[in-house]
Amino acid sequence: MEELIKALGHINFYLADADEIFAGRKEKVFDSERIRIFLEVEMLKDIRTYTEDHKKKRNKIHDKVYRQIYESTGDSDLAECVAEDFCLLHDGQVVGYKDKWFAKFRNCYAASVIPSGQL
Repeated sequence: MEELIKALGHINFYLADADEIFAGRKEKVFDSERIRIFLEVEMLKDIRTYTEDHKKKRNKIHDKVYRQIYESTGDSDLAECVAEDFCLLHDGQVVGYKDKWFAKFRNCYAASVIPSGQL
């Protein structure tokens, strides 16, 4: 997870257009997949062992990512969006979630790109 967080530092926020990112994330092709992944991961959290320690780590990741994005952009909406993505990535990793779209989602961040639209 730390590697993905470091990749955030390579995003050029002067070139990234938050409105464009949000528009791409509202597209059905993205939104429906993200919701599907979220629901499946949440279901697995109920079935598999998801501890208080996992929750604490998740919250630390959220806070770290939020701060990093907010300091880079001054955009609290974008910071929250990316922080929530990292929470999903963390939770998926903890429960051992495997999915093609989820892998593409993660790979966007690994490539220093905020995922949106068609992945």
